[in-house]
Amino acid sequence: MTTTERNLWPQDLFTAVDVQRTPLALLREQATLLGEQTKNLVEAKVTTSVEPSLPRNFQTLATLIGSSTNNSFVQKFSLVSTALGNYTYELFRVAHPVEGYPVKVFFQDEEYVAILEDELIGVLKMIFAHEKTRRVIQAMIAQSQS
Repeated sequence: MTTTERNLWPQDLFTAVDVQRTPLALLREQATLLGEQTKNLVEAKVTTSVEPSLPRNFQTLATLIGSSTNNSFVQKFSLVSTALGNYTYELFRVAHPVEGYPVKVFFQDEEYVAILEDELIGVLKMIFAHEKTRRVIQAMIAQSQS
């Protein structure tokens, strides 16, 4: 008796679909743009880790919108200056399930939730325009030029 392999996976599974950009893609895009704007005096670095599960208060939200509550990704968005001996300042963190959304953003002892890409963009704009962010970047630039 011969065994015939049967592909049981749906044919359209690997076809590109219009989906929201992932949180990681948005963060990497903004990291690149910061380096360009500061002539690489201050760059941004995005690092990813995997956490065992979403924070408890976030699990309820994820469950309500049908998102996974298993392992979650955490992206750290850090400011880096090579001119200052690779000085690194962690600006914020983003936690999210494998599906990408919802996300929880941790910035300056505050937590922000974004269920959609547009909401995450709004939170990122707020963080980038925040007085603390401005002061840190300006100080890093000034010290890099000294």
